Amino acid sequence: MADATQARSDDASRNEELRPQRTETPIIATAKMLGRTEDFYTEADKASSRQFGKVPSLVAIHDRTYLALCEGQYGLLHLIPQGDDRDLMILAGAVAMLADQLPDFIGEDDSDHAKRICDGIKAATATISATLAQTWPAGPEAVDPLYPELARSIRRDVLIVSALRDDAEGR
Repeated sequence: MADATQARSDDASRNEELRPQRTETPIIATAKMLGRTEDFYTEADKASSRQFGKVPSLVAIHDRTYLALCEGQYGLLHLIPQGDDRDLMILAGAVAMLADQLPDFIGEDDSDHAKRICDGIKAATATISATLAQTWPAGPEAVDPLYPELARSIRRDVLIVSALRDDAEGR
């Protein structure tokens, strides 16, 4: 009986060696924390503006959480993928999600050239995000438990790019 138990544990060790666990990378850890921060920010936003009104303590939590979310997103853009396909999916999706906001920063007085560059960057990053998501079909699903808002953004990129492809191909 002791030999059978030993054999099972040896098999388990060999199976672990054959299927190594995916480790968390800095990009994955950051995305996971940004997902939690986004949830916390949403909760603070509801509480500080709708539920209780402008209570100073809730406004402070709201403001600090928003700052943490923004700073975390900026920091994410500077991380380097470390071999995990989720890293590239997260990075491309985050760039596309933030690039989607670029046109909001263009004022009435800005040149047509600046507007077109922002629209081009927005379109290109959405295409990159969607292409990666289609290359790795589990991409958005792998991102969802980490950062649900980012996963929704990636899925939106896929839908937009698919519609544009269909339109270009006359479907």
